[in-house]
Amino acid sequence: MSRPGLQGNDRLVEVEAGYEAVSQDAYYQALYSDRINDKVGVRLVARYSDLNGYFKVRSVPSNGDPLITPAPFSRWPGGEEFFARATVLVEPNEALRIRPRRPGKGQNRRRFSGRRR
Repeated sequence: MSRPGLQGNDRLVEVEAGYEAVSQDAYYQALYSDRINDKVGVRLVARYSDLNGYFKVRSVPSNGDPLITPAPFSRWPGGEEFFARATVLVEPNEALRIRPRRPGKGQNRRRFSGRRR
């Protein structure tokens, strides 16, 4: 049974852009993946998005009431977002595959699910 890895021509380049007309959100992303040699491969991914908000937020005036806090924004979600990730895959032989990982924000730091990924 063949498994994905460092076989054949593994170079992959993808560039994508998108625009949401209703919320006027734009995103751009790119991916580059290639072998460094027969046993080591690398993948680089980056994404940028500019969110103008899909939902309009309406606040009531506080009229001096300290329990009412108006929202500090008029549309949600909003703002700019950028992330990038690099992955290295090492396969010294057919029986061993090494993919070092460092958990980031929002990732489960313990991956003992019993499933192979």
